[in-house]
Amino acid sequence: MISEQWIAHSKNLLESLYKESYQPTAVNPKASGGVLLLGIPTVKDSVIQQAIAQVLSTIYTPRFSLYMVC
Repeated sequence: MISEQWIAHSKNLLESLYKESYQPTAVNPKASGGVLLLGIPTVKDSVIQQAIAQVLSTIYTPRFSLYMVC
């Protein structure tokens, strides 16, 4: 069963994607006051990456499969 927290979280994620305000959240504060962006994807980043990959795969696989040499 999907929890209420997950439903609220997914709505917030979709809203930030539609508004183009999504920012990766893996950061470390620096001693000098700035932030250091980390190359470690969060769960949210991974969900977005997988969703994009699935959409693009359905678009491009049929086009490129014509030129594949096995």
